[in-house]
Amino acid sequence: MAAGRQRGGRGAVPGSGQGVPAWQARDVLGHTAFGDAVVTRFRFSGELVIDAAPHAAGTRLAAWCVAHDRLRARRVVEIEQRDCCERQPPP
Repeated sequence: MAAGRQRGGRGAVPGSGQGVPAWQARDVLGHTAFGDAVVTRFRFSGELVIDAAPHAAGTRLAAWCVAHDRLRARRVVEIEQRDCCERQPPP
């Protein structure tokens, strides 16, 4: 995850995603660690800068997300992410 990994942190990622999002942000809601795994809950939001069928440029994006990171020697060796996207009204 490109955003800050602190509880309650907010990470804006300008210019990522090959120009598709005009902007995007991740609001970290919490972490849980057990064994060699870290689970992070976060809220994703963004806005499209171009048309990305079936969504028009200017469409706001939103999703509730959870990331499962597996660690080895304090390094992330595996990432699995699940998203639950919300339907957004057209701009």
